[in-house]
Amino acid sequence: MCGLKTVLAKEGITQVELAGHLGLSKAAVCQIANYGQFPKGREAETRDAINKFLDARGVPVKDLWKGVRSDDEEEAKEACVMLGMNAKRQFRLVKDPFTDDVTESRDVYLSQSGRYVAEYMYMTAKAGGMLAVVGESGSGKSTLRRLLLDRIDREDLKIKVIFPRSIDKGKLTASSICDAIVADCSEDRPKRTLEAKSRQIERVLTASSRAGWSHVLMIEEAHDLDVRTLKYLKRFWELEDGFKKLLSVILVAQPEIKGMLDESRNPEAREIIRRMEVAEISPFENPDELKEYLTLKFARVGVKVGEVMDEGCYQAILDKLVRKTRSGYRLNYAYPLTVNNMVKKAMNTAADIGQTLVDAETIASI
Repeated sequence: MCGLKTVLAKEGITQVELAGHLGLSKAAVCQIANYGQFPKGREAETRDAINKFLDARGVPVKDLWKGVRSDDEEEAKEACVMLGMNAKRQFRLVKDPFTDDVTESRDVYLSQSGRYVAEYMYMTAKAGGMLAVVGESGSGKSTLRRLLLDRIDREDLKIKVIFPRSIDKGKLTASSICDAIVADCSEDRPKRTLEAKSRQIERVLTASSRAGWSHVLMIEEAHDLDVRTLKYLKRFWELEDGFKKLLSVILVAQPEIKGMLDESRNPEAREIIRRMEVAEISPFENPDELKEYLTLKFARVGVKVGEVMDEGCYQAILDKLVRKTRSGYRLNYAYPLTVNNMVKKAMNTAADIGQTLVDAETIASI
């Protein structure tokens, strides 16, 4: 954070006055003063204009911008955005609508893409197969995993979900996967050698299957898997009792896994790559989806979204989060986590400048 806010208060200069001089909105000046965040592509000229404005009033500008973060550093801090008390009071919120926001299935918003991936996961767990669920950080992968577990429980389905507990998935091995299967599907103790483990899991899964159970191996953070372990997953998937497969596989991963599943890069893993289906979680694509999502989030805490945001906000959020590269490639960052953080920052800004609603101009300023 820069020292501009302190300097303005000390010299009796309002942010409205500075905004008028710079030709910027109040929200944009609020972002500069409170967070050291400048309008995109105009940082140098805006700093220079502020320095000249203050210098003309005899205000020293030395160390004024000390501690201001770069754009990349600001983006790295996105996950740390907090909804301030001023914003909570102004919008009559006793709870952050985006914190601990999923406690039951009805709290989950499913876009068209989300519904498709959720059903794909369900059918893979129930009927078999190998599926990689791919999504950016904050896209809702873990929420879909929790939704699947909740559905299995609510519908009392005879599906055993196997979770390897290794924190570092890069160190997950065929042996540790065997141990996870034994631990989650039986009361047995894992055997010592890999040969013995292999025979043990086949016995365990066969007995469980004949008792009416299906089994799904679910690995989160699967983009960290070693290629050798990825290859072994086909061996697990091939376990069968007659014509019935004993184990299905669901990998939950960030987009980096698409590189692992590229046969030209990892030809030695082609057997599993050719059999692994991929379901990718898409970002929000239109204002209506965004409005439905945010309506649900605010309804959870007893507030109507129209009492916080005006109708122009949804398109403004997409305008901020959908970008095109110089080559014309379209990048869409409108995932739940980034949307949540943008809305919280906009609410904080609106409260700071005394706006009763977040509007498109407020969104554009952050």
